[in-house]
Amino acid sequence: MCDTLSFEEVKAWFREAVGDAVSIHVVNGPGTIAFLDGPIDGVMGFRSDDSHGLIVDGAAGAWSLELAEPEFLSATLDGIPDSRTSKQLMIKMRDHWLAIDPA
Repeated sequence: MCDTLSFEEVKAWFREAVGDAVSIHVVNGPGTIAFLDGPIDGVMGFRSDDSHGLIVDGAAGAWSLELAEPEFLSATLDGIPDSRTSKQLMIKMRDHWLAIDPA
């Protein structure tokens, strides 16, 4: 089953996931940009003159993920095959997409 999420629901999903270990795959058109692994340490909003959104920090400061709401296109929460409880969060941004899985 696939649930469509708004940006506010994505923000709430990350806030609920603080402390959970995740694996994040960041991809743009031609290929993978980054793999990020580790627990989510915290989530905070940001606002500047030309943008706003959220910053997700993880793995004891090893990585930060900035998600600007104006760049957000869509998000879905999909069940992972062969798992009753695990779900993958897919986020499509203007120039890249992210797949977030439980680690």
